[in-house]
Amino acid sequence: MEFLTPGEKLRKIRKELNMTQSDFADESMTRSYVGMIEVGKRNLNPSIARIILEKLNARAKELNVEISIDEDYLTMSREEEAERYCKNIMDNNPTEEQVNSVIEISLKYGLKETGASAYRVMGDMKYEEYHYLDAFLAYNNSLDICKTIGKLDIQCYLINRLGMCKYDELDYVEALLYFTRAQQYAVELNNYDIEVKAIFNIALTYKKMKKLEEAKKYVEIYINKINGSNDYEEMYAKGNILKSNCIKAQGNIEEAIVILKETVSNFKGITKYTEGMIYNNLGGLYLDKGDYDNSLSAFNKSESIRIEYDESSLAHTIIHKAELYIEKELYTEAILLLKMGCDIAQKYNDNFYLILGYKLLIEIYQKLNKIDKAEELYYKIIDLADEKYNSLELLNAYLKLVELYIKQNKLEEAANIIKLSQKISGNW
Repeated sequence: MEFLTPGEKLRKIRKELNMTQSDFADESMTRSYVGMIEVGKRNLNPSIARIILEKLNARAKELNVEISIDEDYLTMSREEEAERYCKNIMDNNPTEEQVNSVIEISLKYGLKETGASAYRVMGDMKYEEYHYLDAFLAYNNSLDICKTIGKLDIQCYLINRLGMCKYDELDYVEALLYFTRAQQYAVELNNYDIEVKAIFNIALTYKKMKKLEEAKKYVEIYINKINGSNDYEEMYAKGNILKSNCIKAQGNIEEAIVILKETVSNFKGITKYTEGMIYNNLGGLYLDKGDYDNSLSAFNKSESIRIEYDESSLAHTIIHKAELYIEKELYTEAILLLKMGCDIAQKYNDNFYLILGYKLLIEIYQKLNKIDKAEELYYKIIDLADEKYNSLELLNAYLKLVELYIKQNKLEEAANIIKLSQKISGNW
């Protein structure tokens, strides 16, 4: 998209109307003055613009044509016109292609604030499409621009979103750094919304890192912070879900069940998204307790809710439900569920559950002595962990594969994997 200077616009319109520079000459301006305006040696001020516009409209009337221009358009610089054009696009639910065009225009015409906004929107689009690396790059570009122009108001939003991308890419250490920075920025800027989200995300990340006491501490900070919020019931329910997960990880199954049952019973304003999560977690807790009937009932409720309201989390329920069938040694049913769950997880770039699904399939194949299939899945985990820079998951897969090869007396293959695993510390 090209934008013209005021002089270039004047020349273009003049030629379209078959006018010469002399047609504009009068007591207020000479032909040469018009020429200097067109080549950019003189500014087109509002008073001269009004006179020129009158002459353009008069000529258009003679030719019986319409020209949709006004004084603002005629005097507007290229940068101002580009910015107005971009704003009109961004204010009207733009497509990804349109946002990309705005980014290109912002770079060409030095529209930093417009570029920062467009990169942020692109980040949101990519994140909603589960393309977390692309989202991270877009958010990071937006943040870099915001730093140069002093736009502090959205920096904490961007930093929190960068942490979310790292979290979904399984890079919990980096995610925690971003969430902590986001919380600090939010406190400084008095941004309650981002502060609360960052605190919750910190708790979530500590849980993934198995630092349960830290996770519980931040859950309590979160719950205290949201007191009096408009969306209190929904936010409190999410806090309780995370609290229950921490308590479960510490081995207190009954307490974790009580928390979730009270949450779903006492809070009627929670969303279907959260309700699906609660029943999924209850299914897992009842399974840990050995209560297969209640476990299956809870998983079925979660599955029904998520099919209708939250397909992106459906893989969680299906994969956990498969664990129930593994417990009951119904391996055919479990394999079908796990393959379905892995397909859904892959569709939504849900890397954590994709790896979990692969691990459970490996467990079944080893029990069924289908070693080739187990080996194939280990390599899938290795490829995924390597791609996502998850050294812990990668090392664990290498060690499990070495163990598998040793049991089969494939010592050369085991030695090769050991060599690969020794390179990890040098690559991360």
